[in-house]
Amino acid sequence: MKKLISTLCFILVFVGGAVLAKEVMINPITPDIRDKLRESTDLVRKVEDSMAPKVNDLEKIYKTYGETCKGNENDRGCVEMQNQIREKYKEVLSAMESELPRVRRAISSTAQNLGQSIKAKTRQKDLSELFAEVSSKGTLPKIRGPLSKKLSELLKAMGRPTTNVSILELSLRTQADLISANEILEYLEAEVSRQVVMVDMMKGFGDFSPEMATVMKGVAELFGYDVDFGDIVDETGPKTDDWRS
Repeated sequence: MKKLISTLCFILVFVGGAVLAKEVMINPITPDIRDKLRESTDLVRKVEDSMAPKVNDLEKIYKTYGETCKGNENDRGCVEMQNQIREKYKEVLSAMESELPRVRRAISSTAQNLGQSIKAKTRQKDLSELFAEVSSKGTLPKIRGPLSKKLSELLKAMGRPTTNVSILELSLRTQADLISANEILEYLEAEVSRQVVMVDMMKGFGDFSPEMATVMKGVAELFGYDVDFGDIVDETGPKTDDWRS
């Protein structure tokens, strides 16, 4: 009898272990990667908060100029307002020149580490296993809004003990969002550096050029600012399936 019970226990353990083995998820999201993503999210949120007053002040004076100085650009008060717009814009550029590289490096490092983990976890898997893992559960809903909101929602999904979303799909979506955000940041960095040089060479500063409006729109969307600097005639930003869509 004891031998029979021992045999049955062995069979149950063996079968149970096999079942559990089949249910083990492909999970590239290690604690270190989760910590790095949390640090990146906190940094993005801090940059959002620190730059918001400067961006809002710029929009306020820009709108005031547009409402009061149309057709009176050479009026002394309007010329003074142009100078104020220039100085406010330089403040925003200076802040972006300082902060964007920090954000980009954090985002890039997190994306790289996650990509390496995905590669390591899927290297020994065949396509059918990967397809089964991704399609076994629901799809992560689209997350709208600024970058910090997207990263926060991804972190929440990662932290749930049980989720109806494939962890592998969540990993791939997170990496894609990080890479896309990094492309936007690279573009903004390059454009900001160029405009830091150009801004003092411009005479009139009542209206934003298409390039300036594109930069401000990119910053507003990236960090979630509800501001408007006019229509963009020439969309010069990178064409990418980015994190905002």
